[in-house]
Amino acid sequence: MKICFLLSLFVATMLNSLAVAARIPLSVEKLQEQADVVVVATVERIRIESEPSRFEPAFGNSDWGVYLTLRVETVESGNLADNQLEARCFRIRYRRSNLEYYTASGHRPIPAKGTRVRAYLQGENRLWHVVLPNGIVPLDDNASDAPEVTQLRGRVYTYILPLELWVLLIVLGVPVVLCCTFVRRRRRRRISDGQMDR
Repeated sequence: MKICFLLSLFVATMLNSLAVAARIPLSVEKLQEQADVVVVATVERIRIESEPSRFEPAFGNSDWGVYLTLRVETVESGNLADNQLEARCFRIRYRRSNLEYYTASGHRPIPAKGTRVRAYLQGENRLWHVVLPNGIVPLDDNASDAPEVTQLRGRVYTYILPLELWVLLIVLGVPVVLCCTFVRRRRRRRISDGQMDR
């Protein structure tokens, strides 16, 4: 009874973990503290690439890199010479294990083309990253994602199930398979011995 309860608790924790992956949105003051540059711009283009995760760099973790080309209208703080830049956002594509979902899950929202935004950026020159998690703010208060972003799909886990569950399946499954094999062989041996006696 205890084992069933613990197993169901473990599975419930695994399934529920995706709900706690997002970071709490930052206040405007915190965004300004973390940003090297704050700009008002229009999203001109969205480019999406599958790439290795930068937050969980272990083999098998992947993110969707969402690159926004921004046409800068005004620079509110920081130094920026260009009137156009590319800023990187991301969303999780998949992770190897359940525990790796407890890191940042990506930027929200990632607005559509043509949207005027206030972008809080970190980095320099051509390597701009949007401050996590809400460093790109649509000026029209439309907090919905771009259609390109809403269509992104990926496996939840690299290896179909989280690594923790594979370990549990192996630890529980191997003894069960060995016991079943042993029992079958004994039955076959008894049956064959019984037929030999006749």
